Amino acid sequence: MADQRLKPGTLADKRSELTAGLTSIRGSEKVYNEEDEGEDYWADIDVKRLRIRELRAALQARGLSTKGNKRALQVRLQQSVHEEKEEELEYLAMVEAARRAEAALEESGSVYTSGLNRKGQLGVGDRESRDTFTVVKRLRGKGIVKVSAGGDVALALAENGNVFTWGGVGTGGNMAKVKAAAEDGKLDARARRRKKQMEESGELEAVVGEIGDVGEDGLPEPRLIEPLQGEGIVTVSAGPNHCGAVSDGGDLYMWGDGTRGQCGTGRLAIENSPVLVEALQTGVVVTEVSVGQTHSMILLEDDSEVMSFGFSNSGKLGLTTLERKGVKPPANKYFPTPTPLPGFRAVKVLRVACSANHSAAITDHGLYTWGSGDGGRLGHGDHRDRFEPCRVDSLANEIVIDLSLGFWHTAAVVQVPPCYNGGWLFTWGSGYHGQLAQGDTTCCVTPTASRVCMDMRLLFVRVECGPTHCMALTIDNDLYSWGSNPHGELARELQYEEDEEREYSPIPGFVPGFNTIVDRVGRGSVISFACGRNFSVVATAKYVGETEEEVMLREDDEAAKMEREERRIERLRQKAAEEERRAAKTAQETIKTTDDGLVDLKQFEGMACVSCEACPGFEANLFHPNQCKECKHPRKYHIKPKKHAL
Repeated sequence: MADQRLKPGTLADKRSELTAGLTSIRGSEKVYNEEDEGEDYWADIDVKRLRIRELRAALQARGLSTKGNKRALQVRLQQSVHEEKEEELEYLAMVEAARRAEAALEESGSVYTSGLNRKGQLGVGDRESRDTFTVVKRLRGKGIVKVSAGGDVALALAENGNVFTWGGVGTGGNMAKVKAAAEDGKLDARARRRKKQMEESGELEAVVGEIGDVGEDGLPEPRLIEPLQGEGIVTVSAGPNHCGAVSDGGDLYMWGDGTRGQCGTGRLAIENSPVLVEALQTGVVVTEVSVGQTHSMILLEDDSEVMSFGFSNSGKLGLTTLERKGVKPPANKYFPTPTPLPGFRAVKVLRVACSANHSAAITDHGLYTWGSGDGGRLGHGDHRDRFEPCRVDSLANEIVIDLSLGFWHTAAVVQVPPCYNGGWLFTWGSGYHGQLAQGDTTCCVTPTASRVCMDMRLLFVRVECGPTHCMALTIDNDLYSWGSNPHGELARELQYEEDEEREYSPIPGFVPGFNTIVDRVGRGSVISFACGRNFSVVATAKYVGETEEEVMLREDDEAAKMEREERRIERLRQKAAEEERRAAKTAQETIKTTDDGLVDLKQFEGMACVSCEACPGFEANLFHPNQCKECKHPRKYHIKPKKHAL
């Protein structure tokens, strides 16, 4: 009715009743219709001017007594209107207090998502896609410090070590149903038996782990992974089919689809909840984990040993061999326990990264890549596979700050001295959806600096790649995105009309909405971000910028300054116009005219200018007769014969 924000059954109902009562009395006559007048209807009505019949109708609509003389009715109605206004103000104050409490919770640090949401991977409680970043309400104020995404699974790590997960139908990464039943022929007998058992028990349709029933639609909102509580998790990694986590004690936990050994538990089986990798309980300390589609890698504390496990196709495990001896196919290509890579014994490894079919590592001796070379994704200048880590020669003398792998491409941030913590964006591989950030170039077999980023003077500190889109953070803490955008995963407007038509952008563009106030709520600076399959996730720190009141005061001040400047410019314009009118009037008054109305300037011929040496003598300007054509000075300065000129 009149105001849906008001309490149902109180103010809105009273106003509706009042309007109905007055209309019934006056018939078709329009009498004080609150809906037409707005919220401040009674503020514009003088109760003393209402007739007694109208006063009684208003009181009757409010459920009040209609007895008494006109003065009594007026007092009663005024009191009722006053109480109604007080009640409304109290309710609005309560609404504003609740809004501020919600805003304060979000401003303490939150997670935001955008893009495809068919499987609930945005974590916002529904299945509607978003083309701008939307807050994940369940993670507000949870102190999220890291996010990870793979396929349609997302993970969020809190500063207290708690891990949350959402999305994930058909992945196993968050204990959802098993992916791709067509892979039966690729599983060994033990895995097929396990799959059959799950079908018979109903687990295949909806695996129920400690986080609850996922079902075919995944998790539309984040849930805590209870088995990891209290384990002191310090880093996580999400893949399309499985996930991993490392504790502060160096323990490795894996869960999800392990039918190809990618969970490292020694079994070719699906792990419905996080499992401690027992093979590493020998005194080794894990510091980092990275998971791909069917394989995983870990980095140990001594910075010299890297281990991998999972499916060895294309050599992506980096073990120099593709098969285990003495094991029947197809299981002979699955390495179900962590195995050391032989190629890093003489270097210090700083970072490891996995994708669907290739792997990489940042060392103190350069960047190494291995696995599938299709599309040039390894950066060695060809399309050949590498079964062991090989250094990328074109970056041998460069310092790689950060690295991320997409399905068919690779991106790295290479240091630009003297900026020690930022650098240019280099990409290579295949990018038919603009994910190389190389303009119209869609394939590079060696690392190539993004010219468009260099032209925009963008120095990055971090980069993240999804299958077909990427995001990167600049040294100024600004977020940029590029690549495919069919579901709004870039979370920004595309700059060019052709990008809208092809649904991707090969040029990085600024992503708005962070370290600022959005819809009256402050959003902090970006501390972590990740790219999944057609969706993006961002975690922010506590907002420490201007308050809403400060922004309003600043905007008002800027508006006032602009208004003062416009008035000043207008005064100057009017002053110049007035001076021009005065000059024209003076010229008309001082110049003699002949009988036929033509200007007679012969009296000034031969008269030199007293202000300049070069003037040969006054000669009238055709368009400004009062001005000398030669020296541009006014006629009044030409008052002496040329021989007396100064």
